[in-house]
Amino acid sequence: MSGRSNRPIQGHHDGESDELEDQSRRLAASVETSLGRHPAQSTDDDSTHHPHRGKKSRSKKHIKRSRESDDSDSDEDEDVAPSPPRRGRKSRSKKHIKRSRESDDSDEDVAPSPPRRGRKSRSKKHIKRSRDSDDEEDDEGVDLGRVEKIVDDERVNIQKTMQSIASWMEVNRPPVTAERFRELAPIPTQDADYTQKDFNNVLREWNEDPMRNLILGRHTAANVTLPGAVPPKEPRRGERESFASLYRIFPRHYDCLYEEFMGPIYRLTYDNSENRHVYLEDGSTIPDPFPSKGFSETLKQIVLHDIWRGKLAVIAACLQYVNMLRTNDRRPWQLPDGLSESLFFKTWNNVIQDRRGSGERVDSLYGRVKTITGSDPGLYGDFFDQMTESFQIKAKPQSDNASKRTKDDDPYFIRTTDLTILLHAIDNYGYGGTTHYHRAQRVAALKHWSKTGNDYPSVKQFGEARDLGVLSARLLARKEENRKARLGASQAVDPRLKSSSSMSSSALPPPKPTERDREAEYNPTSHDDEGQHGDGDDSS
Repeated sequence: MSGRSNRPIQGHHDGESDELEDQSRRLAASVETSLGRHPAQSTDDDSTHHPHRGKKSRSKKHIKRSRESDDSDSDEDEDVAPSPPRRGRKSRSKKHIKRSRESDDSDEDVAPSPPRRGRKSRSKKHIKRSRDSDDEEDDEGVDLGRVEKIVDDERVNIQKTMQSIASWMEVNRPPVTAERFRELAPIPTQDADYTQKDFNNVLREWNEDPMRNLILGRHTAANVTLPGAVPPKEPRRGERESFASLYRIFPRHYDCLYEEFMGPIYRLTYDNSENRHVYLEDGSTIPDPFPSKGFSETLKQIVLHDIWRGKLAVIAACLQYVNMLRTNDRRPWQLPDGLSESLFFKTWNNVIQDRRGSGERVDSLYGRVKTITGSDPGLYGDFFDQMTESFQIKAKPQSDNASKRTKDDDPYFIRTTDLTILLHAIDNYGYGGTTHYHRAQRVAALKHWSKTGNDYPSVKQFGEARDLGVLSARLLARKEENRKARLGASQAVDPRLKSSSSMSSSALPPPKPTERDREAEYNPTSHDDEGQHGDGDDSS
């Protein structure tokens, strides 16, 4: 170094913890930053030492370091970082730590680190960074006070939103009791299509199903433990808690059970082929039939979103569309019931009927729908554009993407990938770089923490509730099978089996079909003037 005498800072490394050293450095950086200065940056950790201090005292002197070059022609100076002061147990040094950096050739400044905040307080000083160059000088500052004001305002808005949600749910979506849950999982009445013998057979088949305990989330260590591995204490606990949370949403928000949504009524079923394998009692392995945590958490965000306006039929239609895109399914699409009041979906149905048997991809059919609806397709028309775009962004090429459907009336096998595509569409649906709705995760969190009361079933009650839900769904399915066999497979679904409550596609009663809707059912290929344009925000 040049002629200036540098007295070494006495200290030692033995016994010093890295954590204390890091804390001291951060304190120094925080103090310097609050003054608008640049914190010291060490380039040699071994040159950093701490001064000796007593437990109740510390040095309050300024620590100053000067770096000078021995060679005026050198491009780089060797940095020796000063040691930050050690702190006492109950006090901290409040003096300024000053560092001066001098260089023959370089005028660059090191950007200051943001200040560390305490547990209960935050620094409200301005953070200022100065950037110098040969051609310009630009000062940029971030006002933490303003940032905190924005955060405080947002906190107030969130509280108001939660209060509004809580008030609305208390009146329109009260907590679900065990009694109400049982009403949503009825045992079919006996008639020509369903007898006591049918009940006994279905009950026996369900009780003897080797996957029954897995479907109910009653995994044992033997089901999930690999040979030689340590068995878990609570197998599949995370999956069970996530699915139980999802399971409670359907009775409260849609007045139906999960089995109704993910079942024959909406022609959806869970595709567990991507799940981890589990062991059965006979030693064989199968993909776990219990929904994965990713599936449950993603579907929970989807069904709680406001874009659906409380209609499960719209969610089902969007899931089917995404699934057909992913699997290149070209079988005729039969839209879910409950969408007849939407001009957009009515146009969809007309195009499907007109092009039945053409073998066109579903996105090609959507192109025909857009041609008819024109430049104003309505809310769901724009959303279908976003779903198509999200599929191109989020879909992953997989060798097993081929559709598992073998018949036109087979359900759509829904994977977590399908949910991820739909969730991406919700979060990115908008115009001009902004989104029309809050992100699904935010909406789900607000509704979850705003609801009042406790819904049945709890995590401990989930097994028995799921048992009843699955049994009820299987009994209803058996009755429908018998009815089709008696009347012929071409008969429509019995409306009494469409819902365990009001037979609707949502928690609210569906609107009555208009005369024009009834005419469209008999003239699927005709497109009148009204059907060729969207209805703005779409009534569905």
